[in-house]
Amino acid sequence: MGACAVIYHVGKEEPLLDVFRSSRALTDIDFVTYRKFWPQIEDFLQAEGYEPHVRFNTIHGDKQMQFANRNGTHVDVFCDRLSMSHVIEFKGRLEQDYPTIPLADLMLEKMQIVKINEKDIKDTTLLLKTHDIGDTDKDTINTVRIARVLKEDWGFYYTITTNLDKVRRRKDEYDWLSQSDKELIKTKIDKLCSIIEAEPKSTGWKLRARIGTKKKWYTDVDEQYG
Repeated sequence: MGACAVIYHVGKEEPLLDVFRSSRALTDIDFVTYRKFWPQIEDFLQAEGYEPHVRFNTIHGDKQMQFANRNGTHVDVFCDRLSMSHVIEFKGRLEQDYPTIPLADLMLEKMQIVKINEKDIKDTTLLLKTHDIGDTDKDTINTVRIARVLKEDWGFYYTITTNLDKVRRRKDEYDWLSQSDKELIKTKIDKLCSIIEAEPKSTGWKLRARIGTKKKWYTDVDEQYG
């Protein structure tokens, strides 16, 4: 998951990867696994020199564990789902790609952050530049997966579409993108948003949409891990 997965998928041959590596040190590694493997994860990471964050793991070990090694590398391991601003369920998804989560889930992970930062916008921009969008998970951003997740949850839909609009606008500020890159990214975002809008929405989605942003539509991470 996270930035390491973005770098892996972009590939060493992508010239723009140097722009990201030079401005960003990778000190964190994020993983996700299924609950049935939970007991093996702690044993494996400790054997690799990563010590558990005992207090955090005791409190939150049903959904997330943290580890760190002597070099300061921090590891987060999520169980079955990512619960941050919004929830991404990974049941049946971890088998669809290797060694990272599928590109659609990687984009959902980046775009689900309500208080999104520059690095997540750049990561998403780079993913869109270097990958096609379509209806498969094979080295492609699966628009079917994204649309089906968002049709059930208006709040998640609102955050994703708002952040995609930020990516659409911010791309013009990046001098490391060519004009053709910018036009291609805009085309992909427009197509993805059209597919999201066209997906029939659930009754719960429609009811929640009537309330809109007058009611909080996301979870503060601090509320979960404060």
